[in-house]
Amino acid sequence: MSAEATAAPVEGPRPFTITHDDHRGVVVSVAILFILYACMIIGMRLAARVRTMGVDDWLAVAATIFSVIQFAIVIGAVPHMLGTSFDHYNGGDATTVAKLLRASEVFLFISLFIVKCAVIWLCRRLFTVNQKAPKIVCDAVLVLAALWCLASILIVTVGCDEQAAIGLEPGKCSGLMKRWVVVGVLDGVTELFIFSLSIIVVWPLRMTMSRRISAVSCFLCRLPIILFIGLHLYYLSDFIDDPNKGVAVTKPVILRQAELLFSLFSAAIPALNLYLRKFQTISAPTFGYSPGTYGGHSYGLKSITTKSRGYASAHDKTEIKDSFTSTSYRGNYQVTVDLGKSKGERIDDGQESLVSHNSEEMIIRKDVIYEISYADGEGQAGPAGQGAANKHASRKYDK
Repeated sequence: MSAEATAAPVEGPRPFTITHDDHRGVVVSVAILFILYACMIIGMRLAARVRTMGVDDWLAVAATIFSVIQFAIVIGAVPHMLGTSFDHYNGGDATTVAKLLRASEVFLFISLFIVKCAVIWLCRRLFTVNQKAPKIVCDAVLVLAALWCLASILIVTVGCDEQAAIGLEPGKCSGLMKRWVVVGVLDGVTELFIFSLSIIVVWPLRMTMSRRISAVSCFLCRLPIILFIGLHLYYLSDFIDDPNKGVAVTKPVILRQAELLFSLFSAAIPALNLYLRKFQTISAPTFGYSPGTYGGHSYGLKSITTKSRGYASAHDKTEIKDSFTSTSYRGNYQVTVDLGKSKGERIDDGQESLVSHNSEEMIIRKDVIYEISYADGEGQAGPAGQGAANKHASRKYDK
């Protein structure tokens, strides 16, 4: 064999070389990728929701900002030898790395809390004005998430020295594993509560079963966060028992960031789901509503006009009128759909009516009054009481 064939390959310049005692390159590469992915996720969300931005979207923006700061803090600890054996630490590197990792933990909890708030607020946004009980449940889960965030910060930081948390002085941080177990369990419990909110929101809707399952599955995508919590605890246990703690600490740090990134991603999935897009009266079947499923019929709506005769002028209602031929009865019937004058208007029966302005709001439940007047034989349609042959019916549907 010639000398050229056995010579080692020439390597180009690189900031870090990954070895058994040096994982700085892994930490930097993963953190940079996570920053790019987080920006892509929020970019897709904003592009899809630019015309219907809500509180949940702005919370997602805030969570992304805090997440990027968290990733950047970890990158900032790498020049101070994070990811290497303690033998490579110089001067105040240990103190700097310990403080930066403590700061990254605080930003981790704040970011996860804001993401939870974004998902909860999305669920809250889907309820109509007169649904007070579900909104109270959402507010209660928000309070629970806030308590989890505050408790997690206190559990991890109080009575646990910064350097002891990275394995330099283990005696100054008692029960490190137990602390993170408590935090992880509470984190998983809050995720289960958030998933239960999605069932409360979606299941009562008048949708086909396949659409209900599709909608709930979007929120179900958050539950794998529990898997990331378990993996973090597993590698944290290995870190505590590993003699080379300077290198072993990189795995728990990366898994915390992975949980945060997945939380951002899973929070965006329900927001981008098709059934939550802006309500369009002409595309109801597209969003899973099939009139035949609930014993109704589908008719095209004409332009809204205000009538002044008969019962229309008596209540001064905004009407949508259309004529159709029924297959169950003989004769032509005229349908008046009373949508009320404005959002939240108090109507005759004491119920609030909610309408969609410019078809931009995310309305998935709506109270509508259907008034049907018809005449048998050759008579003309008119309000109730105008003749013996005339009949008038009024029904309320909760949609």
